[in-house]
Amino acid sequence: MQVTRELEILATAPETGRRVEAEILSGGTVDQLYFALRIAASDLVSGGSKLPLFLDDSFVQYDRRRLENVMGYLLEEAKERQIILFTCHGREREVADALGGVYNYLVID
Repeated sequence: MQVTRELEILATAPETGRRVEAEILSGGTVDQLYFALRIAASDLVSGGSKLPLFLDDSFVQYDRRRLENVMGYLLEEAKERQIILFTCHGREREVADALGGVYNYLVID
């Protein structure tokens, strides 16, 4: 992934190895890029501190494999930082449970 001076996000297409604009990728792939960018920006500006992460339906366009990967990452990260995940879907909880995740769950009506 590369961010240009104009703040355009480019990704390397695995099929060709060429840089492509994020807009031509699938919604799930674009969401993954933005998630990675947010994590990197948070780590960059935190000065070494692990800032809390607030995520609001960030994985709606993820397929099952992507969701399993990101939930595994978040469960690991949760050992070092607070993560608050808002979602109106049950997929995230199902995957966290399947991965043996330890977390607090609240229903907000």
